[in-house]
Amino acid sequence: MDDQENEDVEEAISQLPEADPNLYDLDTFKKFVGEDVKVLDSVIRKLEKIEAQEDDKLKELKKLLIGELKGKKVVVFTYFKDTARYLYHQLGGRLEDGKRLPEGESFLKELGHERISIVDSIVDPGERKDRIIRFAPEANAANEKIRDSIKGTDREIDLLISTDVLSEGQNLQDSDTVINYDLHWNPVRMVQRAGRIDRIGSPYDTVFIYNFNPEDALEDLLHLVERIYDKLEGINQSVGLDSSVMGERPNPQDFNAIRMIAQEDKSVWDELEQLSEIDVGEFLKQELIDFIRRIGEEKLKRIPLGMGSGIQREDRKGLFAAIKDEKNNRHFWLFYDIEKNTILDRKLEVVKLIRCHEYEKRVEPDFDVYAILGKLKRHIVNQTKAVKHRIPVLPNPQNHVMNWLQALPPSEKRKELIDYFSKPLNGLRIRELRRLWRENRKNSVENLLAILRRFAEEHPHSTEVQPSSISEVSEEDLQLVGWIARCRKT
Repeated sequence: MDDQENEDVEEAISQLPEADPNLYDLDTFKKFVGEDVKVLDSVIRKLEKIEAQEDDKLKELKKLLIGELKGKKVVVFTYFKDTARYLYHQLGGRLEDGKRLPEGESFLKELGHERISIVDSIVDPGERKDRIIRFAPEANAANEKIRDSIKGTDREIDLLISTDVLSEGQNLQDSDTVINYDLHWNPVRMVQRAGRIDRIGSPYDTVFIYNFNPEDALEDLLHLVERIYDKLEGINQSVGLDSSVMGERPNPQDFNAIRMIAQEDKSVWDELEQLSEIDVGEFLKQELIDFIRRIGEEKLKRIPLGMGSGIQREDRKGLFAAIKDEKNNRHFWLFYDIEKNTILDRKLEVVKLIRCHEYEKRVEPDFDVYAILGKLKRHIVNQTKAVKHRIPVLPNPQNHVMNWLQALPPSEKRKELIDYFSKPLNGLRIRELRRLWRENRKNSVENLLAILRRFAEEHPHSTEVQPSSISEVSEEDLQLVGWIARCRKT
């Protein structure tokens, strides 16, 4: 403690009212204070050791930023202002004297740019607005001239570190990635953080949310993740969530669509069709039946696999392919948009792009069909790998049930229940399981096993292929059924 700190302490003590010593057992008081001092000394010594160690959490963040997120615009959210400042300096932000920490300077070289900034309560609102525009000029710049003066220049910001001052009311959809360096205890804040990039007008088909969860020991103490999941489930069931925040399965409830239907706005049906692959069958069924009747089933069977043709349209140049995964008996309808370099896999959307009549003139493709077919096959291979190795996030209390089952001695009943509860449940099933678990978890092992077995029998999983049952595939396992090239009219 320096002289100034000593003076501050003495001044604070002098402001305290005098106490009557006769009212207290001073010997016992001194004893307890002495014990507290020893504990605090021990804590200080342990903290000094921790400060000397490498920050593993920061190390993981750096690895992420210079690894799979390298070159992307990223928003890093943290709850505490001090943490935001710490990250800003450690990742290469300038200190108050204009210099950088050696570690930060080295990190920026690996990252490949120096465009990093921070937004917190200390930053002036005017400067805060300027930094938001420089991070997301497409979403926030007033006109094209301002956007052009920022994009691709040293003024543009690619890595923005922020507290929750940016968690609502801001457009950051120039980015597709949010990192939650720590979790907010209020799940609404977590939703708002994701909502900064998951917005109307985003150029991205998919946005990515990375969450740094507390270490297991801390989670056991605080139950932070557990509480967030419980609260998110409540929100999901009451008003719905239109996207996943913590890996939970969203349950969007589109009240706007209901209002449009009530007002007899027919355009809503096109929007709702895109939300359901079920409509594809009815959409095609009658046309296919009529076509088969006209040409005959035998003639259709004689068409070799892998055949293709081309059609002309005013826009959306690309290639459709129907591909069968022989190993897993799955069918893919994919469309590669050449100009946007994107792959569409929603069947109804894809079918609308290639729908045509028998009498239409067929054209030769003006691009390399087989190069694109290779891309589509690689897309299926990579997608299958991702699905196969994705670890399902089990909502509460399903994860507690799994932990309880795994701690039991091996048995056939236990094995069957682990197989059932390892697959994520949702909606009303989770609500019923929560009630059942709360009311019966103190039952005997045999009784609780019987109760869980009855629950599993009454709530069988859907027949949908589970990720764990999918075999990985190679391009050789994929059979091309047919293709259609969508060419621009000249």
